[in-house]
Amino acid sequence: MASFTLTWSSLTSAGWPSTCQICGLWFRGSANNRAWCSDCQQNCAPQVARCVHCALLAPHDPHEADTAFNTSSPYSNAAAHWRCGACASHPNPWQWASAAVSYAYPWAGMIVRLKHQQDSALAKPLAQLMVQDRICRDTLASADVWLGVPITHRKLGLRGFNQTDLLVDHIAGALAHCRATSNWATTRPLVQRQDHGPSQQGLGRQQRLRNLKGVFSLTPAGVQATAGRHVVLVDDVYTTGATLTALASAVQQAQPASVHVCVVARTPQNGAAVQ
Repeated sequence: MASFTLTWSSLTSAGWPSTCQICGLWFRGSANNRAWCSDCQQNCAPQVARCVHCALLAPHDPHEADTAFNTSSPYSNAAAHWRCGACASHPNPWQWASAAVSYAYPWAGMIVRLKHQQDSALAKPLAQLMVQDRICRDTLASADVWLGVPITHRKLGLRGFNQTDLLVDHIAGALAHCRATSNWATTRPLVQRQDHGPSQQGLGRQQRLRNLKGVFSLTPAGVQATAGRHVVLVDDVYTTGATLTALASAVQQAQPASVHVCVVARTPQNGAAVQ
């Protein structure tokens, strides 16, 4: 008689129940998400209007704010897209930015656990949030190359992993059927980041931009991989955009066909604290 052994991996793949880390109730988990239930995801990650250039959450009625509209986005059939006043007057060095959720409860806590409590298992369901968001998915699927934002060697040593590399790995698995996965890439050896400079925590956008000037550079392989290609920069949180601006500026030197940004979460306009 053949022996039968139950392991944790076999239980999770079989869809055994998990406890939702948001509402605390039991739910039937999947191979992609055993962290929160579908009801909580639906309630806490609604599809909302965002600025097409910085993914800032749009006001209740975009027409009440200082607005400009972009009708050339390849990622949506909508006739018009809201653009915040700051981006209308000072565009970022990319064509499009998208975020799956806002950096607020419960997603802020999930990202903090991923980055600072070594809860690397959360990378997979967070990547699924990006893939399941319509605009993020279209952005990622239309790209030739995905670049995760590099972290410093010190943070890598403390954390043990680069969270954006984990996100890209899981995005690649989720979009294995898409054209993008034939050319997806993580941070290294395509991008280099220098370790000098003070911490960015608590600094404003201009201070962050000064600190990050010249920090990122493409390797020869990175130049070859991005030249003439559609590139998406992947990160966990978009705060002031200074890090993404510095990386996008480095990528633009290779003359890509386009550069876009896709993140898990976007902070609110008043700037939530991000570790």
